[in-house]
Amino acid sequence: MLVKHQIEIDAPVETVWKLWQDLEGWPVWYPGMISVTRKKPGPAGMGTVFIQKMKIGSLQAPVTTRLCEFSEPACIAWKGGGPGLKVVHRILLDDLGSRTRVRSEETWDGFLSPLAALVREMIDEVTINCLEGLKAYAERLTGKAAG
Repeated sequence: MLVKHQIEIDAPVETVWKLWQDLEGWPVWYPGMISVTRKKPGPAGMGTVFIQKMKIGSLQAPVTTRLCEFSEPACIAWKGGGPGLKVVHRILLDDLGSRTRVRSEETWDGFLSPLAALVREMIDEVTINCLEGLKAYAERLTGKAAG
């Protein structure tokens, strides 16, 4: 299963990239993200292992993930899963001058991946809320927030 969403943000790509590479800062702008903790201290980069603790509905789910792509300022991706399921979430940043297009692509593979279709609406909602939270926060940082 592939889940794709995108949003345009009235902020330069460097600002948006800084928010993505600051893993522990995600809960500030990512609705439902309770915490992000790196397994080892240091800057984020390829191979960085981190635990995302998310609240989805009434559930709290810690997920251990590893950065599998890290190309400043164009792409950050992480993968996780377990037996029978591999999930990869890619964030692609397109530099539009003073604006940034953020594309989110999440793939679910493995023999358990058909179960993702049962929670597709929830996956869409979490992703859209993430992108909207990122947009609002980045635009506040640059003084371009609507309102």
